[in-house]
Amino acid sequence: MAEEETPSSSNDDKPFFAIDAEDVAEAAAAATSAAPSSAATPQPPQSIVLGTLSKPNSTAESTFVSGSEGEVKANPLGAATPQLTGDINAMTGQGMFAAPMLVPEAKKKFRWGQFFIGLVAPPLILFVVSVGTGVLEPEYDDFWRYETVELSGQDGTVFEHQVAPASDEFMQHIFTEFGDQGNNYIIQCDTDYYANGAGTNEEFPVFQSSQEGNYAAEIGSFFPSNQTLWFSLWNASTDSLLVEIEYVNEEYYEDDMGFSDGVFCLLPLAFIAGTVAAFVRGNRGLGFGMLTSLGLMVLIPFLFLFFILLAFSGM
Repeated sequence: MAEEETPSSSNDDKPFFAIDAEDVAEAAAAATSAAPSSAATPQPPQSIVLGTLSKPNSTAESTFVSGSEGEVKANPLGAATPQLTGDINAMTGQGMFAAPMLVPEAKKKFRWGQFFIGLVAPPLILFVVSVGTGVLEPEYDDFWRYETVELSGQDGTVFEHQVAPASDEFMQHIFTEFGDQGNNYIIQCDTDYYANGAGTNEEFPVFQSSQEGNYAAEIGSFFPSNQTLWFSLWNASTDSLLVEIEYVNEEYYEDDMGFSDGVFCLLPLAFIAGTVAAFVRGNRGLGFGMLTSLGLMVLIPFLFLFFILLAFSGM
């Protein structure tokens, strides 16, 4: 029996995906022989200049990078490369910075103590100022003087009288009332200080009015030049009249604004300034208390009148 020949191994009989160590060595030797001489020694990585962060020099050439040789050469197209300007902020390692933590502000509590101070202080100050000015200022009754005279009429209708004010006084008001045939009548005359005095030609009318009717008739005049009062009754008559004459001291009108007037004029301004200052300085409780006191001072007179009505109504 003849022996069968063993087929010799050949590279052509190997499948294409069977790669052994010899194939790898041959491929490495072929790549080494085909590489240029400059590639025998490994080259360090080349820096690539894409631009500058400083002011570009007008004489500098535009550059580009050769991909094959890894060298920087002049731009063959002569086109200007876009430049970046500014300073470089070099950071080593990972950039870190500390940001302040925002602490939420605690909500302020409403200060009730300041509120009650603002509620009580304005009425208390108003009361103290009123009492103080009443003590320091002279009494208003010192400026007024009243005189009652009895006048007898001519034929019961015509009356005449000459008033007698002091040297520092003037006649300001005349008043009388009487009844005739079941009707009640009022006679009065008012004068003006600035139009009063000797030497003036001003006349002030005397009026007669009825309490039962809605009318007023001019029945006479008062003459400041000679301080004479004259009038004649209209559709009425009486034998005599008790006339009340009111005299006023001229000092009451000649004085400028008194102390009490000045204080009371300044109180509203002080209240407004205090309220604004309370809110500006952050004293909200004091400001709201002052505003509440203003509302109470407006409502208190109405409440007082309401309680009086309740008391007299028997409820």
